[in-house]
Amino acid sequence: MASYFGEVLETSSRAYNEDINDDELKGAFKSEYEISWESSHRPDEVDLCFVIAGKCSRAFSAFLRRKTSPQLIAKISQVHKRDDGEYSIVKHGKETFSCIYMLKTGVYLCEVSPDVQLTHANIFTAKMHEFLELSKEVIVLASIAAVQYLSLNTNDAPFIKGLGNSKYLTSGKELLAPKMEPPNLVTGVAAAVLMFCELKKISGCLYVCYTLREEFDSEVFDLLKKLFSQVQSLESAVTGLKYEGSDSECFPHRAGNLYL
Repeated sequence: MASYFGEVLETSSRAYNEDINDDELKGAFKSEYEISWESSHRPDEVDLCFVIAGKCSRAFSAFLRRKTSPQLIAKISQVHKRDDGEYSIVKHGKETFSCIYMLKTGVYLCEVSPDVQLTHANIFTAKMHEFLELSKEVIVLASIAAVQYLSLNTNDAPFIKGLGNSKYLTSGKELLAPKMEPPNLVTGVAAAVLMFCELKKISGCLYVCYTLREEFDSEVFDLLKKLFSQVQSLESAVTGLKYEGSDSECFPHRAGNLYL
């Protein structure tokens, strides 16, 4: 499936997504995700959904939450479900939930757990579809190592590249960072969310922060703070943020789609 702003390549076999043979799926547990609402505040309308994926992105989100003390409204957990309906919540090791917070009225933050596997991007994002469809705008922040960025030009890490979907670009909005160059790819939940927004004609953009060794430091913090202070819905939350060390982490208890 393609459009002028990018392309998504989806797996065709359920066996690939589950890393088992198709014949073995019958009667076996399949990985799925369930969303549970933590409060009666289930939104009817969302002005902005801010989706966070990646180690450095989650660290920045932790600073954001520390300042705003947002209300936790939902958790998305991985479950193992069988054809007969039996299921169990995945609870091995230090696995964590993905969380949706209300930063302020109309503005929501969704932090994607590092435990969401690349091959589960579609089934995870499917649990967010209803929430995303309420959104007037979606911004996705991802972060990966700078060595993965392909370009004829020299880019000194950290740096940010952006990508907007059709609705975002035709509405007259401009990206707040230089456009990502082909043949670079975005994978996982970040790609799945942006593609869903394209299909449903929801204004959406993606920013990828490329960093040295995927480490969060004051330079990465300042870069992200400068970027999101330009977003009107996030300006009040971002203004005044101060770097307090690299120990901030969205998930303190632990660490598809192709889009170009």
